[in-house]
Amino acid sequence: HERDDGTLSEPLVLKIPASNEFLSLAGPFPGPALAASPSTDEVKVEFKPKFAGNAWAVLIPEEEAQFATIVSIKAKTNAFCWASGVAVSTGNQYVTLTGCGLSMETLYKAVVYVEDTLNENDGTIGPGVDVMVPANSTTNSFSTYPSVVLDA
Repeated sequence: HERDDGTLSEPLVLKIPASNEFLSLAGPFPGPALAASPSTDEVKVEFKPKFAGNAWAVLIPEEEAQFATIVSIKAKTNAFCWASGVAVSTGNQYVTLTGCGLSMETLYKAVVYVEDTLNENDGTIGPGVDVMVPANSTTNSFSTYPSVVLDA
């Protein structure tokens, strides 16, 4: 019988796991971290992917990190410096971003994305890592160092 009088089921919720994700470097929180003190031209990031695959990393203005997407990371949108499609294995991985041209004492975010080797945009974006280049010199200092004076 072709009466088209059937019933639709409720929508099925399907959760498709990411093709790759971050493991914890240390402590309970997974995700990337700074591997060294940043400079105006170089930022080194460390992370630990669950599976071998590829990684992308960008250094972007801090206020834009919350809007980063897989597409914007791969397109290097508003990035000061980046690494694209870097082959990664399991275990601790390091990516060095060079030629950044950063200002001192300005907050930036390093954002890393990992996926498997199929490159189907189905991986994981890690939490943004705060990056601030320290000043070259002390911004406030003593003209005379303090000393202990005995009150007689």
